[in-house]
Amino acid sequence: MKFTAEIILPFDMADSSGFIFFGNAFAIEHQVIEKFVIQSDIGWEYWFNNPDFIVPIRHTEADYYAPIKAGDPVKCELSALKVSDSSVTFECEFSSSNTKCISVKSTHVFVDKKSMSKISIPNEIKKLLMAIAVK
Repeated sequence: MKFTAEIILPFDMADSSGFIFFGNAFAIEHQVIEKFVIQSDIGWEYWFNNPDFIVPIRHTEADYYAPIKAGDPVKCELSALKVSDSSVTFECEFSSSNTKCISVKSTHVFVDKKSMSKISIPNEIKKLLMAIAVK
């Protein structure tokens, strides 16, 4: 099941023509991931401020299908496209007025803070990710 968040596109995230600035789609996608983690049993601190591991982004990409204007209501649906031993690939689809507008994908890798080597995703996080995994 996808995690859903709804926003109104802020004025400061639009370009001079009033449409979402392309780079801001990445910022919004990350905010949706943060909301997902905050609303889970894991919590923001465990994922983003863990003393043992970090979860940097290894790859990101976006496809743009239709414009989103400042002030438009936007439905953001987050899913886990792929969950491997040490990484997760999220997809966040943005829609407005029932029209698919943007798809952002990002791959995050779990890394030991001391050795900077990839590690297995902790079980409690893997369980959380599987709840939004694409079947």
